[in-house]
Amino acid sequence: LEFRRVLFRSYVSEATVRRDVAKLKSLGLLERDHGGAIFVENSEEVHIFVRREQDPFEKLATAQIALPHLPEFNSVFIDNSSTLLALANIMDFRHKTVVTNGITLAGELSKKEHINVIVPAGNVINNSNSIAGPLTARTLLDMSFDLYLGSCAAINENGTYESSSEQAEIKRVVMNNSQKKILLVDRTKFSKKATFRTARLTEYDAIYTNAGEEIIKKAKTNEP
Repeated sequence: LEFRRVLFRSYVSEATVRRDVAKLKSLGLLERDHGGAIFVENSEEVHIFVRREQDPFEKLATAQIALPHLPEFNSVFIDNSSTLLALANIMDFRHKTVVTNGITLAGELSKKEHINVIVPAGNVINNSNSIAGPLTARTLLDMSFDLYLGSCAAINENGTYESSSEQAEIKRVVMNNSQKKILLVDRTKFSKKATFRTARLTEYDAIYTNAGEEIIKKAKTNEP
C-alpha cells in the first residue's frame, strides 16, 4: 500500500502527508521508500484502522459468505479483527451478549440498540486498538460463550497464526471456553505469515473464506 498516493488523492497538504507518514513510521507501520512510503507487512501488530482499509472487499465478501451459516447463539466472543468488524456491520446482534477485546468493534456495536456489549479488563494495546495481556486472559477464563467468531493474521495447512503472542493466547482461551468455534478468513491471509499458532484447522467447527478451491485444497493437506 503506497500511502502517498492514497493521501494525495484526498487533497491534503504536503505538510499533513509528512506528519502522517512520520506518525505511521514511529508506530512501525511504514518504511520510507524512494519517493514515498510502503506498508510494513511484518510489523508485530498492525493497527485496525490500517487493517480495515486493506482489502475491504475481501473482508466484506468473507463476512457475507459466513453470515447465512452462523448458528443460533445468545453469547458470543468476537475477536479484534477487521474481518469481524465487517461482519458486525451487517449482522443483527439485538438481544445478544457480545464480548470483544476490540475497542473499535465495541464502539461500533455500542451505537446500536438492545445489544449487551462487554469488554474484558486488561491492557490497552495502542497499535491494535484492543485489550490484551495476562489480566484479559484471566478474565476470559471465568467466562463461557455459545459461539466464538474469529479471524487470524495468517493461515496455512498447519493452522491459524497471530503476529502477537498476547492475541494468540486470548484466542486460545476463548476457543477453549466456547461451544462453537467459527473462523472467518479472507483469501489474502493464505499468503501471509505470522509467528504464534492459535489453533489447528480441525479445532474449528467451520471455516468460511472467499478463497478459491485450489487454495482451500492446499490448506487441507495436513488434516488427519
